[in-house]
Amino acid sequence: PSEFYFDLGTYPGAKEVRFEIYLLSLNNDLVSAQLYDATNKRAVDFSDLQTTSSTFTRQESSALVIWRGNNKYTLQLRSVNGTEAQLKDARLKILY
Repeated sequence: PSEFYFDLGTYPGAKEVRFEIYLLSLNNDLVSAQLYDATNKRAVDFSDLQTTSSTFTRQESSALVIWRGNNKYTLQLRSVNGTEAQLKDARLKILY
């Protein structure tokens, strides 16, 4: 399942949060993944990551814009031409 809850307020002193995944495209077409804030019904700013690689490639976002509160998030995958996208090891990195 790709749903989880996250509240930045439970990490006092955090300087920024980044989104990190390993992403691949089976046909070397463009695929992308992003975080979606289901609580506030919006894509998380700066969370869109892309690749055309047919091997798992580490992708890391710049600092995310996380809204206050205990919000529900999901992962969204997109592809060009119906290309299969796969991801693994998705996580949020909290930097102090």
